[in-house]
Amino acid sequence: MKVIILRPAKKPSTDCSPAPSGDLPADFFDNAPAAASVDIEGDGTEQMDTKPDAELPEGFFDDPVADAKARNVEYVDKDEFEWEKFQSEIKQETHISEQITADDDFVATEERHIEEIDEQLAQWSRVNNIVQRKEELMKHKMEVDDTQEDSSSDTDDLEFNQFLNWRSKKVIK
Repeated sequence: MKVIILRPAKKPSTDCSPAPSGDLPADFFDNAPAAASVDIEGDGTEQMDTKPDAELPEGFFDDPVADAKARNVEYVDKDEFEWEKFQSEIKQETHISEQITADDDFVATEERHIEEIDEQLAQWSRVNNIVQRKEELMKHKMEVDDTQEDSSSDTDDLEFNQFLNWRSKKVIK
């Protein structure tokens, strides 16, 4: 940003250093302002270009977009920034929630598998008990059949003939 100030030209003095006055410090005129330059034109006017040493303060302009543009800074809307920050926080919390849910589902699935395996083991032990009982009964029946076989061979033939009658409507026991 350049500021042009037009003033009537002064006649240059032959003395390079002005006389110090009592109100100004002794070295006041020693350091020339580096930011200001004076151009003297031939028509009797001088132009002064001033460049500020420091940036414009924030809020210099009422319009925040123009203020950011004048300070050569990217304009960031505070509401938009807070909204994006809110969305990123929600996204992080959602991700954490999904992770917790996935972990809970995994644990529940593992517990269900363990319960199913325990149930299968219980059923297999029940089957083994039944098979053992059956074997015991078969041995006992074989012993009883051996003793009765000699005495009741006629009854066995009758029972066997009952199985051969396939047209019979009786329930076979």
